[in-house]
Amino acid sequence: MCLEKDVFDECFNRLLPYIAYNEPHRHFIHGDCHPWNILSDGIIDGNCKYGDALIDIVTLDRYMKEFQVIDRYRAYLEANEVLIPHFDERIIGAKLYMGLEGMRFYAKMGWNDAYAELRDEMLSLPVYRQVSI
Repeated sequence: MCLEKDVFDECFNRLLPYIAYNEPHRHFIHGDCHPWNILSDGIIDGNCKYGDALIDIVTLDRYMKEFQVIDRYRAYLEANEVLIPHFDERIIGAKLYMGLEGMRFYAKMGWNDAYAELRDEMLSLPVYRQVSI
């Protein structure tokens, strides 16, 4: 399976409205935050990025679904009275951003099952609805 241009374009166009929510929240992030890629004896194996910290939360959630990372993080924030502005919109933006990167990678590697699963997940995300920023 190859990267489907129409699917990529659809996901990219879905991402565009969410940029306004993610863009103001830029930090140095791990960028490759997988369970097998976050503990170290001094060497950080990352794809370090400058972006919304929720990208790392989304990545962990994708690869550790059984732990419901996003839901637990949200519960932690609420319990500690920490407000993250436009949390839901930023999560969707982070999922679309990382999904585009993941679909490209899976297509390049020829990992058809992983590609198809991620593609379907990306296409099932809610389409942007107008909210005031």
